[in-house]
Amino acid sequence: MNDEPAIATLRRVMNAETRGHRLDPGLASAAWTDAHATRPRRIRTWLAVAASVVAVAGVAATLTFTRGEDSTTPPAGSSACTGNISTATLPTWARAGFSPAGLHTPHVFSANGEIVGILFVELRARQPEGTNNKILWVAKDGYGTLHITAQLEGSDTTATRTVSLGPSIVDLPAAGCWQMTLTWPGHSDTIAFRYR
Repeated sequence: MNDEPAIATLRRVMNAETRGHRLDPGLASAAWTDAHATRPRRIRTWLAVAASVVAVAGVAATLTFTRGEDSTTPPAGSSACTGNISTATLPTWARAGFSPAGLHTPHVFSANGEIVGILFVELRARQPEGTNNKILWVAKDGYGTLHITAQLEGSDTTATRTVSLGPSIVDLPAAGCWQMTLTWPGHSDTIAFRYR
């Protein structure tokens, strides 16, 4: 019985998940090495361990975003960013590359539901070294260049950014709730993100 292809695939997924959520990939790798040495009798046990590591990574990301939102968000109704991060299943048109269905993946919908910003980290005005404000922009329809006009809520501070639909880094100059007008070929919508 050749389990090598399945093991290699699960190892890649697990390493990507642990790296993205700052879990220790070395521990996962050690589990894989042990599983390989004792297969096939104990292979199912170690596959379950690997699946648990991936699941814990997803839960860790969800808790990080949820705790951050609850601990520093103003009372309900006082900000466009209040409670707008969702960890529900992504819509069908935004699921490409996510398994299973992007469940527990933090994201924000635009006002008209025409575009979703999928978050890979908690957005910050000053990210720690080695981390970026990465947002995956997925439009329901359309593709190409995305123009962002952002205004810091409660101030006259504005910023403009131009990125491509898809993965991008969107750095903004100050902490707070940024209300953004988004335009891409044939479409326009608004969205809000809190930068810490």
